[in-house]
Amino acid sequence: MAVLGGRLIGSLVVGFTFAFLTWLTVGGDFSPFSVGPEFRFLFAIISILLIPGMFLGFLLSQNVHIINIWLMVVGNFIIYFGVAYLVLATRAKRKRKGGEA
Repeated sequence: MAVLGGRLIGSLVVGFTFAFLTWLTVGGDFSPFSVGPEFRFLFAIISILLIPGMFLGFLLSQNVHIINIWLMVVGNFIIYFGVAYLVLATRAKRKRKGGEA
């Protein structure tokens, strides 16, 4: 049961982190020019990781110009929660079999 709780908490942390980053970059008053030039590359990487939620927002709103930001936030939360949960579950399964320390 503790393993399931660890997977769930880890997945929630990853999901909420990507949801917050989506809200910060798309919905907040955050601009890539408000950070220094050394962090612009990091901002570009974060923006690329948020593309799945943006596609979901485009598909559900059916208009590129009128996108509901909360659809993108929830979409990225669900996608990255699921990815993190699957990765952690696979890792735990491989650990039980003795394949990975």
